[in-house]
Amino acid sequence: FVTTYNEERPHQARGCPPMQAWRALDKATPVLDGQPLAPATKVSHDRIDTTGVVTLRHRSKLHHIGIGRRHKGKRVLLLVCDLDIHVIDEDGELLRRLTLDPTMDYQPQTRDSV
Repeated sequence: FVTTYNEERPHQARGCPPMQAWRALDKATPVLDGQPLAPATKVSHDRIDTTGVVTLRHRSKLHHIGIGRRHKGKRVLLLVCDLDIHVIDEDGELLRRLTLDPTMDYQPQTRDSV
C-alpha cells in the first residue's frame, strides 16, 4: 500500500505521485565560499590542541593537521569530503582548507593556506 500511495497513485492536488513531487524539490545545501558542499561531506567536531594541531581519522589512519598555535583551544568543525578538508571555527571563519595527503601523518601549514 505504501509504495502504491507514494510512488504510483497521482496526488489529487499535484497530479503526480508524492515521491515524484518530493524528488523534484530543491534541497537545502550548505554553502561555503560560494560553493555548495557535496552531499557526501562528513562533519567532525574537534578542539585545536596546544601545539595548534587537530587530528583527523581518515581510512583508519590518524592524520594531524597544522592550524597554528594562535588558534589553540578553539573548537572547530572539520568538513571532510573524501580528501578535501575545511577547518572552520565556531564563528564560521575558515581557518584552513587543504587536500589531505594520505601518505603523510602530519599535514603542515603552507604559505598559501587560508
